Formats: sequence, C-alpha cells, structure tokens
Amino acid sequence: MNATGIKEIIIVGLFAEGCVTATTLGSLHNNFHTTIVKEAVASSSDKKRLIALNKIRSNKVKVIHSFQLLAIILKGRNSFHLRIYTSYRFHYILS
Repeated sequence: MNATGIKEIIIVGLFAEGCVTATTLGSLHNNFHTTIVKEAVASSSDKKRLIALNKIRSNKVKVIHSFQLLAIILKGRNSFHLRIYTSYRFHYILS
C-alpha cells in the first residue's frame, strides 16, 4: 500500500483484542497514520473491547467516533478511499 501512496488507514472490525490489534500494529509497523472507529470495533465483551482500545490508543493511534468518520467522508477528500481489512487480507471496496 505504500507504493500506491496510501498514508492513512482507518480500521474497523471484530475482536478488538485480536484481529483489530494485530492489524493496527502491522499498520504502525509500516508507518501508516492509523485511526480506529470506536463504534465499529467489537469484542467478546465490553470490558475486553475497552481494554484493547485503551492499549491501542496508547500506541499513538487515533480512536474516533463514527460521526467523526462521517465528517471526514463528507469533507470530500479527493484522495479518500474506503477499504476493509479482514484477517490480514485487503479488499477494495470503494474509491
């Protein structure tokens, strides 16, 4: 993704303590600006979700609310691309 000029990743998903955390750490390792949408991350319990989000936040990752993501989209960024990570596989959704 670095070769395509993508610099920022927005992550959503299931199991905050597993897949979301691993994807986030991989994103940071590859020097992407990383954002997680708080309401779009789940876990097996609310407690585990909050613990994982707090750990992720301590790694200099932005954790935003869904209305903030909507504001980003509505600003009409010319370079905004919506993509989804699932189990380390990258799927193109909308450009």
